[in-house]
Amino acid sequence: MEETCSFGITLTECYGLEALVRKGPLTLIQFADALALDKSTASRAALSLQKKRLAHRRPHALDGRSIQLAPTPKGRTLYETIRRCGIECHGQLLSRFDAETRRAATALLRDVHRASKPAAARARRSA
Repeated sequence: MEETCSFGITLTECYGLEALVRKGPLTLIQFADALALDKSTASRAALSLQKKRLAHRRPHALDGRSIQLAPTPKGRTLYETIRRCGIECHGQLLSRFDAETRRAATALLRDVHRASKPAAARARRSA
């Protein structure tokens, strides 16, 4: 079973909601790409967000054959709640470390993120 975040949604749904709020509205392919998931897995996550009334489908403005996913007002509110909580939690956690340690950790995480981008792109292309 997939881990859930503290707000009654899975981590995949949480990242999906974030993508819809920050980048949306998105087609299913764009949604899958934003989450680095295959289309069928992304489709299940989108459907789950819809069932929880955190996202809705609407016709694509430019392509009548396509649909777009967009967050609902309830979805936007939940995203902002999760975001605020995350900022607060990270602030509390990081306050336990001195400034030099925080800078070193930030640099390390940035390097790991940069290094992982090519591997993630190759994995998406081969999926």
